[in-house]
Amino acid sequence: MAKSTRYVRANKAGGWEVLKEGHRRATALTDTKEKAVRRARDLAQREGGGEIRILNRYGKVADSRTVAPPRSTRRKSFKTSSSTARTARSRDPR
Repeated sequence: MAKSTRYVRANKAGGWEVLKEGHRRATALTDTKEKAVRRARDLAQREGGGEIRILNRYGKVADSRTVAPPRSTRRKSFKTSSSTARTARSRDPR
């Protein structure tokens, strides 16, 4: 399910940054770790879901979270009408 992976890590100049996997430049810079995690979650949801890996100040993975896609892009349940169900039953050879 992980379509995109985002990393939240401490910035050398201060604050926290959000990086997309495989990229060098930060997608977002924030003052606090909580704001960076929130921003990473929003970005991952917008791209159809993914994973967020939160790195501590030493570069080790401290936490990992999976983000589900937004409800509007999830698969809708398929409902058959009663007439379709009746037609399917009438073709049953039993």
